[in-house]
Amino acid sequence: MANLDTLEDVIIDIKDRFDDQSSDTDTSARRWVNQIMMDIWTRNHWKFARKVGTVTTAASTEGYSLASDYDFGGLYDVRDTTNDHKLHPVPDQDFDLVYPDPTTTGQPLYYRLWGVDSDKLQTIQLYPIPAGVYTIKYRYYYVPSNMTTSTETPPIPNKYRELLVLGALALLYEKNQNSQSTLQWSKFNNKLVDMIAEYSEEPGYIPVLDTMDSQRTSIPVVQYPADYPE
Repeated sequence: MANLDTLEDVIIDIKDRFDDQSSDTDTSARRWVNQIMMDIWTRNHWKFARKVGTVTTAASTEGYSLASDYDFGGLYDVRDTTNDHKLHPVPDQDFDLVYPDPTTTGQPLYYRLWGVDSDKLQTIQLYPIPAGVYTIKYRYYYVPSNMTTSTETPPIPNKYRELLVLGALALLYEKNQNSQSTLQWSKFNNKLVDMIAEYSEEPGYIPVLDTMDSQRTSIPVVQYPADYPE
């Protein structure tokens, strides 16, 4: 496997394997590499995609925009570092029950995600509404932007960047109605399974529930009733 340090390395490897150096192949490969990248990103909450963002509150302001690369559904921890405590999420359906007076100001204790701003960025609302300046740090999963510059480094671990090559090759063969596409998709899917297993939250395991008898360490003693005949 080639050393796929940059987008250009990926494109060169694709064209070498496809044995077609034409400009049409180059254009399609660049487009499909980004498409495959986004497909990979939707398959898991990848450990290497974790980032930390910061919100600085203002008095009497409840809503704040999250990072521009925030992946919707990717927020997993919010903390008020000014007061050193964790903020707890409140689902919409429970909000009025948990926090019946949404106009109260003070030190934020809860948060909920609420709509998007004018730039279509996810917003977060804090409750009580901040009474002053607090630093809120949040952990989230980001989503990458399309790679456009030849020197860009693909944002996945080096050992799995071949996925970009295999996926683009599969699409190129599909375009040409070549049966090689099936082989490339098979290679892609097998490698993706390995990647998911390596970057899963918990190592893969299968819990086994034994019967009560199989868990005994000695032979059970049968208890007969007192009037049982000898």
